[in-house]
Amino acid sequence: MPVPLIGGILAFLTGWFARFLGVQALRFVAWKAILWFIVVSVFPVVIYNVVSGLLSEAFNMYADQVEGYSETSILINLTGCLGWLAVHLKIPESFALILSAAMFRIAVSMIPFIGKM
Repeated sequence: MPVPLIGGILAFLTGWFARFLGVQALRFVAWKAILWFIVVSVFPVVIYNVVSGLLSEAFNMYADQVEGYSETSILINLTGCLGWLAVHLKIPESFALILSAAMFRIAVSMIPFIGKM
């Protein structure tokens, strides 16, 4: 008589455990989906709105200070001059070289038998 009782209890416990694991897996997937949605769609919109609001306020303050000049022409000339200077100082190439060296070091440190440098 105790064998069917133990079998029933065991079946109940395994069913409950499987259901619990299923619910936890679904909860994990739901949280993952919600966080992914927030990071991919909501967060960039919020960041864009904050940055554009700050920039528009900065341009408005600049326009109030300097009324005789057009801020867009000054900014275009400033970015053009800075771009010209960066190209002649080889800053993009240097930056690419530094980043590729850092990535190489990270990749080498991930190899188990070489280890940290």
